[in-house]
Amino acid sequence: MAGPSRRSLVIGGGAVLVVGGAGAATLAVARPEDLIFGLMRQALPGVDLERGSVGECARDVLADLDVSFQGAWLQRAVSHLKLKAIRAASEVVGLDAIDGLGPVEARLQEITRMAVTRLLLNSNFFDLADPRAAPIRYRRPEPNAACVNRFANLGPPAA
Repeated sequence: MAGPSRRSLVIGGGAVLVVGGAGAATLAVARPEDLIFGLMRQALPGVDLERGSVGECARDVLADLDVSFQGAWLQRAVSHLKLKAIRAASEVVGLDAIDGLGPVEARLQEITRMAVTRLLLNSNFFDLADPRAAPIRYRRPEPNAACVNRFANLGPPAA
């Protein structure tokens, strides 16, 4: 019984290299902030999110995630790589397909809650009569601001 021919091995090896190269290229250009932006879009269907300012919100959320590692550079790097891998996979199979995966699902839900909360509290979302009527614009809170929660009652108690 003869084994695989040289030609089939070369063709098979070339196919593996092409697929592997395409996967590596997709992973190289995948940005974690794009994943966070996609999660916010999925959580707010029908709402027009202004790409530039809401992208800034996604970068702020990513920075908050980095702070949670408190200087553990290896954990931060691994987290970024995982987010990039999830983003790359979401480009291929869609965000809905990835959202149902066990350990990934809990982390994506946590990130989604963080991102949407930050966006809603620091944007024009509650200023609009209908948030679907105009683009949502993120306003980065001032650094070291005492309280940026628009619903906080900071006045003295009523007598």
